[in-house]
Amino acid sequence: MSVEEVTNTFELTLWVDTCSKHFNLDWNDQDIEDTVYYLNREFFKLD
Repeated sequence: MSVEEVTNTFELTLWVDTCSKHFNLDWNDQDIEDTVYYLNREFFKLD
């Protein structure tokens, strides 16, 4: 899934989780949730 295909916060969460794994970030669920919140608030404006 590319960022252009993200249409809801669930998909955004999957995308952030996939990116965190791809870049070998040691992120926990809270890190992912915070990042999704920020990205949605500032850029995506979903749901």
